[in-house]
Amino acid sequence: MTQGPRDLIQMAEAARGQMQTPSVRKLLDTTPPVLRPHEQMAADLMMPMR
Repeated sequence: MTQGPRDLIQMAEAARGQMQTPSVRKLLDTTPPVLRPHEQMAADLMMPMR
């Protein structure tokens, strides 16, 4: 469940350096901060309830 957001974050960070178009670079800069909370929420859902 957490692997999807993690993969997208890694792809965005890796692709950012290869992009020459400013609008695409901006999109790739703003994507990981949006996905990190989703990754954390997925991790929280995977934890057993106390």
